[in-house]
Amino acid sequence: MVAIADETKPSLTTLPGNAPLEEIIAIIKRDGACIIKDLVSIESLHTVKAEAQASLDADVPTDGTFFPQETRRTYSLIQCSPTFSTDVLMNKTIVAVANNFVTSRHSYWSGERRTALSPPQVSATGAIVLGPGAKAQDFHRDDHCWHVTRGAADIYEDGRDVQLSVLVAGSRATKENGATRVIPKSHLWDDEREPKWEDGVAFAEMEPGSGMLFLGSVYHAGGENTTENEYRYLYAIGYLRGYLRQEENQYLAVQPEVARKLPPEVQDFMGYSVSAPFCGWVKFDSPAKMLRGGELRPRDFY
Repeated sequence: MVAIADETKPSLTTLPGNAPLEEIIAIIKRDGACIIKDLVSIESLHTVKAEAQASLDADVPTDGTFFPQETRRTYSLIQCSPTFSTDVLMNKTIVAVANNFVTSRHSYWSGERRTALSPPQVSATGAIVLGPGAKAQDFHRDDHCWHVTRGAADIYEDGRDVQLSVLVAGSRATKENGATRVIPKSHLWDDEREPKWEDGVAFAEMEPGSGMLFLGSVYHAGGENTTENEYRYLYAIGYLRGYLRQEENQYLAVQPEVARKLPPEVQDFMGYSVSAPFCGWVKFDSPAKMLRGGELRPRDFY
């Protein structure tokens, strides 16, 4: 039974893990965000946590306020967790939704009329552990990174967003331990409108393995952890248009010797591929060949 959001109280729609893709997309277009249950198995989550723990332990508090002092983070999860790469990053449901929202299609003339299809790439990955006493973040949009400007809209139009963001719960995420705060339908706002609490805030409360998929234009904020001993684990991913600069530089964040051992589809998703028609080549050939030790031969991308 699908939990449909109550229009009288801000909330997020939660769907079962086997929900039809069309339903997921429709809800994200309407609200800007959607929670999907049972995206990742508990076994996979335990493995990811174990693989990433050393990096989390090595983290130190930041000097700023965006990440509270009680927060611990690790970035470049592709580098430290092979299981994350295969079981979370490449999750079929998440990738299908990302393909819908941030795949680019561009038609142009080059001798004849052509159409280029550019699928999403990884923008950034990370684990965020929110400890007791952590204060809430300010509301923000993830797509500020790319200087995106937009006007207000009554209904969602395809192509409006450049990124799909995903938060997968590695532990229970509750209002008390810092579940992400979301302003539903803020993806339809223009750039001038200031996000405020009275706009209506929903809490992305999730069980381990569930995930919130939301557009880069949605105003959201990490919540406040008012518990005494609970730590909220979230795994974050950004899926970005293939022709834009990544927020996290994957070519340095993930060492080449690690990248070479990853499945080809993960390598391509990291950016070791050409974004059609001809963005990202090396010696006019695919960078995947260089990574995999192949011989580069100029290709006719035009």
